Amino acid sequence: MLNGVKAAFFFASIVAAFVGAYAQPTYVVRVGLVSHGQTTEFSVSSPAQFAVYDARSQRRLGVYRPNSSITIRRSADGLVAVAGTTVSTAYVASEASVLGLTGPKQSRRYRGWLFFGTSGGSLYAVNEIPLEEYLQGVLPCEMSPSSPAEALKAQAVAARSYTVRKIGHFKDQPYDVDDTVRTQAYFGMEKEDPRSTAAVQATRRQVLFYNGAVVNAIYGAVSGGQTENCHEVWGGSPVPYLTSFPDVDERGRPYAEGARLMTWSTAYTQQEFENLLRAGGYSLGAVVEVWIAETTSSGRVASVRIVGTHGEATIRGNDLRWVLGIDRLRSTWFNVGRTAVGWEFAGRGWGHGVGMCQEGAKGRALAGQSYLQILGAYYPGAELRIVQGDPLALATRGSIVDRKRGGR
Repeated sequence: MLNGVKAAFFFASIVAAFVGAYAQPTYVVRVGLVSHGQTTEFSVSSPAQFAVYDARSQRRLGVYRPNSSITIRRSADGLVAVAGTTVSTAYVASEASVLGLTGPKQSRRYRGWLFFGTSGGSLYAVNEIPLEEYLQGVLPCEMSPSSPAEALKAQAVAARSYTVRKIGHFKDQPYDVDDTVRTQAYFGMEKEDPRSTAAVQATRRQVLFYNGAVVNAIYGAVSGGQTENCHEVWGGSPVPYLTSFPDVDERGRPYAEGARLMTWSTAYTQQEFENLLRAGGYSLGAVVEVWIAETTSSGRVASVRIVGTHGEATIRGNDLRWVLGIDRLRSTWFNVGRTAVGWEFAGRGWGHGVGMCQEGAKGRALAGQSYLQILGAYYPGAELRIVQGDPLALATRGSIVDRKRGGR
C-alpha cells in the first residue's frame, strides 16, 4: 500500500520479443510536426553528410555535404518535389542522425529521420524516431529539468506508457502522435537537458500495465488538489486507474501547493465572448445568461448553460475550454459571473485534472516519495514492468521502418 492507494509494481516481466535498440529495421514513433504550420515548402540541413530517398523504393535521390541545405516542396501535381524529381513520399537521413528542419514558423533540430508527404494543398513532415530518443525531447517540454529527480523519473515512465498506448489513435493521419499538447509537447532536440535525459535512461523500457494492457498514462499540469475521473471528462466507462482522489498530504495540503495557476481568473468582453462562441459553432446572438448546469463528483464543471437572444446551448465543460481557449480557461474547475463589460471565470488548477498531476509529482518528490510511490498514487493498481525489447512492439499499430543512414 502506498499512501492508501494500491499499486503493485513488478519488474523484469518478459512482454515482448527482443529487438535491438538501433537494429535495422527499427521501431520508431512517428511524430507529426504540425507546430511548424501548414506549408508547401521545408528546408532541411544536417551537420553531417545526409541524403534523401524515395520512401517507397528506397532509391537514393541525392547526397549532400555537411552543413548544406536542401528545399523540399509540394509540386503542382501534389507530389513531393526534391533533388530534381518528384515522388509520392520521401525521407531524409543523416550519418549523424541529426537533421535541421525549417518551416514557416520555426527552425528545429531532430534526431532520427524526417519523412515527407503531401495532403490536400500542403506538404507535411513527420519525425521518425526511436522511442527513448523521442522521450529525451518530450521530457524537458513537459516538466522542467530542474524538477526533483524522482518526479522526472515518474514523468518519463508516464510519457513512455502514454506514447505506446497512443499509437494507433490517429488512424487517419500519417503519424502516431503530434508535437503539441494535443498529445505531448515535443521540440525535437531544442530543449534536451542532461537531467531529463538521465531520467529517461534510468527508467529505460519501464512501462505501466493494468490487467495486462499498457496504461493510458494521462497527466496534466496542476490538479488543484483533487484529481478527476477520466470518464467525467471524456465520457465512456470508468477507468479504474484514472479515478478522482484528494491529491493532498497528511495535513490536507495539496502536493501542488504554491504552483503557478493553482488559482487563476480570466475575463472576456461581451463581444469577445460571443465571437469565440460563434467561432466554436455556437451562434447564440447576444449572450444574456451563463450558469453552471452540472458538476462532476470532484466539483469541476461538467456542463455550462448559455442563453442568448438567438438561442441557447448546453456545452460540456471540457469543450468550453477549447472554445474559449485552453490557455485562458485553464481548467474546468471554475465559477462564472457577469462583469460590467462581459464575463469573468475564476478557477483552480491547470488542465483536465486526470491522472498524474505534474506539479503534485514534484511536491511528492520533495516530500521524499520515490517515483514508484508517485506513480502508485496517480495510477492506482498499475504494475510497472521492464519490457524486454522495444516497448513499441506492444503498440496497436505497426511502427517498424527500414531506413538508410546518410548517403549509404
